[in-house]
Amino acid sequence: MKSLAEQVSRLRFFAPRCYVGPSSLGPAASRGVYARERCESAGELLTLYPGFYYPPPPLHVVANVDGIPPHQVSDLNPVDDSEYKMSCSLGGFFDAKHEGAEDEYAVGHLVNHSIRRTNAVVVNFLWSDINPELKRVNSLDTSAFWYVSPEDLAVYYSQDCAPLAGCGILSATSIDRSEEIFINYRFSVAHQCRLKWYDS
Repeated sequence: MKSLAEQVSRLRFFAPRCYVGPSSLGPAASRGVYARERCESAGELLTLYPGFYYPPPPLHVVANVDGIPPHQVSDLNPVDDSEYKMSCSLGGFFDAKHEGAEDEYAVGHLVNHSIRRTNAVVVNFLWSDINPELKRVNSLDTSAFWYVSPEDLAVYYSQDCAPLAGCGILSATSIDRSEEIFINYRFSVAHQCRLKWYDS
């Protein structure tokens, strides 16, 4: 089995491994992601998760003089403001809400949730492990470190740079050709109630 870094770096040299179609969960779930070909084993890269990466606030602003951590913008928005946010195990999150034209190599944001049918997992990586030239995010970029001041709720950008993270969907088991891909989003009970298509 090739390493994750090797699989990501070689992804676009081959035909896309997934395609998008109506979800088998029914009309309420809209679209889903399917395997183009049989996936023989666990650990195979299926697709990437697109969107902006928002790292967590830098350490020097995590606690102000009162010891109160600042809010992140995501905490100020309603839960249903974006159904395309994916937490990052390295800190922060990815948001694919504003994705434009779909990239057939990065349709991870359209993978649906199911606990009993889970056949894939989410994995995070640093782009610098794939390409050493992609070391840091520009500190003034909207995808760089940011935080909301607890005093005036204004958004501020740090003077630091953040490692640029990526997100991929890997097979957790063998997957048949044309089988829908599912991951466990670990939704809270409150969030489950908002999803008409929720499948346990």
